[in-house]
Amino acid sequence: MLVATFGEKSMFRPFSILIVCLVLVGCREGISYKPDEWVKCDGLSSPKPSGIGLANAVLYTGSLGLLGNQMPEGAKQYFREKGENGVVACTQVLESGVLDNESYWLRHINILKARAIHSLENGDGNAALADLNAIDVVAGNRADDIFYQRSLGLSLLYLKGLSYQEMNKPAKANNAFQKFSERRPYSRNIQFLALMKLSEGRINAANRVVQLDSNYLHMYVTLMEWELGQETKAADNWAYLVSGQFYRKSSFQHTNIRNINDSTLIIGQTDPTTLGRAAISAARVNRMEQANKWIKQAKYNLAGLSQKKGNRDGILQRLQRISSSSNEDKIKYQEILVKAYGQYFVGDIEGARASLTSAPTNFPLWAPLLALVEKLQQNFPLNQRQGILELDVKSKWEELSSQGVSIKKDDDFLNSLFTRLPSLERKSTINSYSSKAWFFKQNGFSEKALDDGTHQIEFLGSSSTITVVDEMTLLRAAELAMKASKPGFVIVGLNNYERKIYSTYNGMRVSPDRHAGYITKIKVAFIDPLNIPKKWKVHKGRIFDAEKVWHDLAPIYLNIKKNL
Repeated sequence: MLVATFGEKSMFRPFSILIVCLVLVGCREGISYKPDEWVKCDGLSSPKPSGIGLANAVLYTGSLGLLGNQMPEGAKQYFREKGENGVVACTQVLESGVLDNESYWLRHINILKARAIHSLENGDGNAALADLNAIDVVAGNRADDIFYQRSLGLSLLYLKGLSYQEMNKPAKANNAFQKFSERRPYSRNIQFLALMKLSEGRINAANRVVQLDSNYLHMYVTLMEWELGQETKAADNWAYLVSGQFYRKSSFQHTNIRNINDSTLIIGQTDPTTLGRAAISAARVNRMEQANKWIKQAKYNLAGLSQKKGNRDGILQRLQRISSSSNEDKIKYQEILVKAYGQYFVGDIEGARASLTSAPTNFPLWAPLLALVEKLQQNFPLNQRQGILELDVKSKWEELSSQGVSIKKDDDFLNSLFTRLPSLERKSTINSYSSKAWFFKQNGFSEKALDDGTHQIEFLGSSSTITVVDEMTLLRAAELAMKASKPGFVIVGLNNYERKIYSTYNGMRVSPDRHAGYITKIKVAFIDPLNIPKKWKVHKGRIFDAEKVWHDLAPIYLNIKKNL
């Protein structure tokens, strides 16, 4: 936080400047703002001559920020139009002739990109694609720069995927989204955006997400269940979640993993519905002993019972009873499905049919259910099927595979792309990959060893994008892992922050917040994948290959200033 203070002897000059500033500004506050076509198009003001920018900078500094941000107008996203109105505004800007100035090439690209988004809001994929192709001409050889390709170029690729979707070209759309995901694998934002739209190959994107954030493990394993040929891997991953005391919060799509001492790893700590899901996944691959054990434990947990009655943990568990009608129904269905699988695998086909047909017709749509129905249908002609066995399995698989993943989506998705899609990154604005130096250099990384054997690593970038800051933090983790002679590392905690500064006078804020960069903090454990400590086994599959991370990111960020 910046604090502007003045002693008694220095008060006259600042207030003299302030009076001049007030005269210059006049009655600005009384004038309602009317956005021009530039702002209506993409929420940003028109290009300003450098002299105007300098005058506004002097005004801002001289007033100590008391007049608000009088710097050249920046984002005014709330004035941006949508759909056809946005297209009209962008078209007027493009036809104004201002963008014929080569020095405004980036602004030209952003206007075309904005019009493409507005066309998508209209459902016009052809118009959107035409504008995106026109950007290639404006960019010229600038598009060959690796930083352009990894930022603005990625944004255009994603928008092309959306355009193909609108044009009913699903194969081309999915190909664009896959490339979008693969070109920047260490960005959560990139992977989330890809997952929202991928129709095939979502497992790879989901794997990248859970490597960065264990909160999405439930989503990852669920997606794995939907993929043919992944049944055994799905069962293995459910088993890891149970052994790691995975607990899904009922009010959020997120989850917790309790990494505690080995001596207290009790299956009973896992929430009932996760135990039930693990049970039916195990039953699907004929691990019936494990499945029956977990479904029994799920029923105990649902009732608030404990394997060790009378102890403090058991009392607390009963007091914190997590049973609900919804959970009770789910576990009832899970138990039926586990029983039916057990009957099927011992050759009791009639018994399996009886178990499934005894269930209500509103049985939840689970991949293991469809897989078993499919197996049973092969044993009965159409006229002998009833209840659950009457399902149109093919259409239900398609319905399941088209479902979205459990990631919070913006209510106005297309409008959110103005800020969610990567903006242009330049070599000159990327903070160097180096450690912080106290007092005179705040940018860079720092780390410290923690008592639990993990390390906390932090990277602060004042001018870099959040994606760059994330990647440099991972790069440092890879470097430290290799120095520790560990081939891998796992992220057990991750937080991102936007850093803001503002000025105060006599304890009162006298300026608006100003963006001052991003901070990423991660907590990592350095691990040998061939010898994983028991308490980290729940993270098997989430381990980063340190050499690969280094190989992918070091050529981009090391000695970057030498290439300017």
